[in-house]
Amino acid sequence: MFYRFTTVIVAPDDRENAYAQEILGRLKEVNDRPFEVVESDAPYQAAGELLKKADDPLLAGKQILILESYKGELIKKCPGTDGFLCCNYYTLNIQKGCTIDCYYCILQEYLRNNPVLSINLNLLDLFEKLDRYAEETKGLIRIGTGELTDSLHLERITHSGKMLVEYFAKKKNYLFELKTKSDEVETLLNLDHKEKTLISWSVNPQSIIDCFEPFSASLQERITAMKKVIQAGYKVGFHFDPLVMVDGWEDLYKELIEQLSEIPAESVLWISMGGLRYSPEVREVMFRRDSGIGLLQQPFVLHEDRKYRYHHNERIRLFKTINGLLKKRFPQSDIYLCMENRRTWDEVFGTLPDKKSILWGCNG
Repeated sequence: MFYRFTTVIVAPDDRENAYAQEILGRLKEVNDRPFEVVESDAPYQAAGELLKKADDPLLAGKQILILESYKGELIKKCPGTDGFLCCNYYTLNIQKGCTIDCYYCILQEYLRNNPVLSINLNLLDLFEKLDRYAEETKGLIRIGTGELTDSLHLERITHSGKMLVEYFAKKKNYLFELKTKSDEVETLLNLDHKEKTLISWSVNPQSIIDCFEPFSASLQERITAMKKVIQAGYKVGFHFDPLVMVDGWEDLYKELIEQLSEIPAESVLWISMGGLRYSPEVREVMFRRDSGIGLLQQPFVLHEDRKYRYHHNERIRLFKTINGLLKKRFPQSDIYLCMENRRTWDEVFGTLPDKKSILWGCNG
């Protein structure tokens, strides 16, 4: 599903990196085609040369992998959006790019100049940074890896999820989340995680997965993976994001939530809801790639955050409907909105976030 690389690019200084060698060794075992290893002092420039003749550089970029010692910020706060409520989430930069090709994905904008996948080789630097950050910070820190990538889509070759679970199991004031649309959980099942890691899945009805989430795991594959990690003692989360108002969406999401009732309610720690939204830049990319045309034909309004969203009244109806269904099946779970303003929160829940909850009581 996820391993179809044609080229791996690595800087000469990183060629003998022990972690790079591990990744290359595993990739030889799981990749579904032969791949070339290219050494370059300018990996992204080398990748750009390979993509110049591609009809669809974004799709072609998913077949090029860069292994690099990342020089940027390893830990940062989720940027959120001005005027919208943020749940004080922190992100780790361990990878960029994603083998899954969701038509609505914001990465099409963020990575449009370098639409290739990259893996950060300097995890030891990350662990040292996390140690220092924990010493300097009071309170619980909710942190994850899913901002610029899918947390587990390359787990069979990176084992980064495994290493991070083992690291966070020893830390008192971190709550770590792995967020995915894959079913790559085998490396996580025999770990002493001490309930410091939650594994969450973005979910949608299978018909929406089929139409708009190419190369992702099916809904049933995701549910099967959820059952495996619950059996291994993990708590799980659901991300109903993006919620898509296709014809008959009420019945589709009702059926989805009934399917998710296979998961024990007491194992579901939190559930997020977010309506479909995308920037003008992503809209342009979708038109250019001729992808997600059905999404673009729906009625959207350009809002103050420069994102196309459903009209406010439609979003309220959407969130209220899904929240009502979720509360019946998962009454103990924290349900929250992603990237919404105070007015929307108040109209959907009748209140603003509870600052005492595990989601909103984290250090900000």
